[in-house]
Amino acid sequence: MKIRPTTVTEGQSVTLTCTTRTCSLSSPTYIWYKNSLPLSTKLTPGNNTLFFSAVHIADAGRYVCAVEGHEDHLSHAVTLSVRCKYVTFGTMSQCYNV
Repeated sequence: MKIRPTTVTEGQSVTLTCTTRTCSLSSPTYIWYKNSLPLSTKLTPGNNTLFFSAVHIADAGRYVCAVEGHEDHLSHAVTLSVRCKYVTFGTMSQCYNV
């Protein structure tokens, strides 16, 4: 699996791409997992990417993917790191968590 970029600040976009070397299915459905739990809303039929248009701190974690029906063959894990977006109030800066 590939992740671009691997470290982002809240609000930036990020794309995870699931690749397979041995699967020759014509239009597989990809299943995504975050911290070993399935992301049931992140099934991507015929599309091997998981896209976050505005990433949040809560999106940070270890991601893996698999082709539906072949979940016993998970990709290697990649870690998405999300830096807190700091906002300034007068002379104070504070971490802003969405």
